Amino acid sequence: GVPEIVRDGENGLLVPPGDPGALASTLRRLLGDPDLQERLRDGAAPSVEHLRPERVYGRLEELLTQVASTR
Repeated sequence: GVPEIVRDGENGLLVPPGDPGALASTLRRLLGDPDLQERLRDGAAPSVEHLRPERVYGRLEELLTQVASTR
């Protein structure tokens, strides 16, 4: 995960890059803990709201309109 977006234990789980043992351990933890699954699910939705396609496309359209109007 990307630490700038993922908050460990709140909306996702972070593992060190290149550490398959840590990844396996984290996946086992996640699979065995329904409360953790629910907490991460509930925390993830608001974290990515600004990334929904309709929001991204709207901002992109505004930006392109601004750029086009300056030419």
